[in-house]
Amino acid sequence: MNFTSFTTKRLLLRPVHTDDAAFILELVNTTKWLKYIGDLKIYSLKKARNYIKNSLYNQLKQLGFTTNLITLTDTNQKIGICGVFYRQSELRFELGFALLPEFEKQGYAFEAAQSVIKRTEEIYAVNQLFALSRAENLESQDLLARLGFKFVCFTSLSGESEETLLFQKVNS
Repeated sequence: MNFTSFTTKRLLLRPVHTDDAAFILELVNTTKWLKYIGDLKIYSLKKARNYIKNSLYNQLKQLGFTTNLITLTDTNQKIGICGVFYRQSELRFELGFALLPEFEKQGYAFEAAQSVIKRTEEIYAVNQLFALSRAENLESQDLLARLGFKFVCFTSLSGESEETLLFQKVNS
């Protein structure tokens, strides 16, 4: 698997790989992930590795990009993920991000997302980018607004009854 990485002022971003299974297991079971993103039912290292192999690797092979692990460059600490993924059921590219709680509100998500968006537009020529947010996730909505996303409509994902807010990146 050919992994490409890139850096920002404070961060290293690279595609998630199976060596990151313990971190993914921790992240997807945080309170905010479960509340705002949902339960992926990943409760073991084996399931975390399978999720990486069956979901993230597949997109990397097909599209050339996937979810990136966010690491602090000065300490090599894994702090979160950020990337663009293709939601097949909706036929659209979506930005997603999540940090461990202790690394929130320090500008890391904005820095990572800004870099991922630029890279996705310039290198992979994705010209329509969307994002989802639960109605009560005001922090995520604020970040999306600062990144240039505008509210489009309420939507429901297949298999879910709860409505979610759909945002689209508006290029200036």
